[in-house]
Amino acid sequence: MAERAAWDFVRAQPRPELVVINPGLVLGPVQHAAAGTSLEPIRRLLARDVPGVPRLGWAIVDVRDVAAAHRLAMEHPAAAGNRYICAGPHVWMRDMAAVLATRYRVPTRPAPYWLLWIAGRFDAEIRGVLGAIGHQELVSADKARRELGWTMRPLEDTILDTAASLIDYHCVKGDDQPRIADRQAAVSSQRP
Repeated sequence: MAERAAWDFVRAQPRPELVVINPGLVLGPVQHAAAGTSLEPIRRLLARDVPGVPRLGWAIVDVRDVAAAHRLAMEHPAAAGNRYICAGPHVWMRDMAAVLATRYRVPTRPAPYWLLWIAGRFDAEIRGVLGAIGHQELVSADKARRELGWTMRPLEDTILDTAASLIDYHCVKGDDQPRIADRQAAVSSQRP
């Protein structure tokens, strides 16, 4: 609705131009402890709030890449009057957990729907996503790549940078858990 209102406003004005950037699920490093709701999947995995990983997924984009898309849209005169999707291919939460598991202790086993349904009786956020279980977000950023020259950083970097910043800003309960790499380094330094 906000985008429609913006287009209506621009059509009624003689000179303004509008370019719309439509991102997927925005992840990436946070700048302060008030982390947004889009970071909840990573935060919940790190906090081990759920016993398993739900079959949820998103088309993900790094916040730094969204900022780059805005800059590119301002620099390309031909971008005026266009809409650009800025997101990568669909990624299941279990794949996100697998990336996180390379450095952190997170759940990686799938959570069956019946278990999520029961947990949703006590957790409004889980209850709110039950309808999205198993659905894929299939979008394409080809237009942004082709017309703006926009690129995305590797998904693994986005996921790990998100996790590190959530821990650094104490956004995760139980974040006193050392990273796997830190634990391995500590064990190695204790060996004779």
